[in-house]
Amino acid sequence: MVKYQLISTLLIIESEEVNSRLGVKFIDKINTKNYLNMGWDICSMGNHTLDISNIETLAKQLSEILKINISCKAFKDRLYEEKVDLGEIIYDEKAEWFTLWDDFYFAKSLSNKTSSELKELFSKGKIYQSDIEEIESVKRGLIKYELFCGNDLRNRDLYEICYIDIMKDFISFSIIEPFRWFGFINNLKEEVPSPYFLEFRQKNIELYQKVGATEIIYFPDQGSAQLILDRFQNSLWEEIKEYALEKKYYEECLSIPYSDPKDQEEARKAYNDKDNYLVVNLSETLRSGQIFHSEDCIDILYDDLQYVQ
Repeated sequence: MVKYQLISTLLIIESEEVNSRLGVKFIDKINTKNYLNMGWDICSMGNHTLDISNIETLAKQLSEILKINISCKAFKDRLYEEKVDLGEIIYDEKAEWFTLWDDFYFAKSLSNKTSSELKELFSKGKIYQSDIEEIESVKRGLIKYELFCGNDLRNRDLYEICYIDIMKDFISFSIIEPFRWFGFINNLKEEVPSPYFLEFRQKNIELYQKVGATEIIYFPDQGSAQLILDRFQNSLWEEIKEYALEKKYYEECLSIPYSDPKDQEEARKAYNDKDNYLVVNLSETLRSGQIFHSEDCIDILYDDLQYVQ
C-alpha cells in the first residue's frame, strides 16, 4: 500500500512502488491544489465475521460468497518485484478471476526479528517506517488482505466490485459509484433521494451482509476524514469505528507537520469547528424522512441497516 503524507503544497508519496496489481504507476510528487480539486470519492467500511486465520481459508469463503475464482499472491519484499504464489481457489472454470493479496506477507517474515535487528535493517535502508508499523500490526494479530477484480472492473454481475480491503474484523468494499461524495450526501438534502442513491446503498448492504456485517460507515477519500484510510492496517473495528464517529481525525490533523503556517491555521480552524461537521445516522434519516439544509456539512454517514427500503 502506498503511504501518503501531506506537507504544505505537495503530496509526498513515500514509496516509488509501481502497483502492478492495478496497472497504476504513482509519481513522486503531486500538486496538492490540483489533487484536492479532484472529485471526492465515496469510501465505506463495515464489520465482518469472516475466518481470517490464513489466506487459503479466507479465499475459500470469499470464493463461495462471491462465486469467483481466486488466485492468492504476495510480494516477497518491499521492492515489489518478486511475487509469491500462495495457491488458488477455483469456484467454477467460467467464473471471474480475482487476486487476493497478502499485504502483510513481508511484515510477517520480519515479525520474529528483535528490535536491534529491525533497527539495523532500517539503518541500512532495507526496511522503512511503514514496514515497522506493519510489523507492529502483525504482532497485534492484525491482518490486511486486498482482493482485486481481474479483467473487468465494471463486472455488473458482481455488484460492480473494483476491490475489497479485508482487515481482522472489518472490511471495505469498493464498488462503482453513481455519485462522488458531495453528490452522494446531497441526496439527504432533497425531499426524495435519487433512486441511484437507494440502489447504491442497497448494493452495499447486500455485499456487507454477505460477510456478516451489521453496520456500515461511509466517508470521503479526501478532506480530514481521509485519515480514516490510514488507520485500516493498524485498527480493529471498534477502534476505527470510534475514530470515525467521534471525528478524531480532526485532532490528528493538528499533528501534521505543515511548512506553511496558513495550513496549520486551517487545520486548527477545522478542529475548532468540528462540531459543525455532522455524523448522520443514514438508516434513521431515511426512516424519519429528515431533510438536511443545503449548508449542512455531512462528514460521516453511519448505517446500522435497521431500515431498508
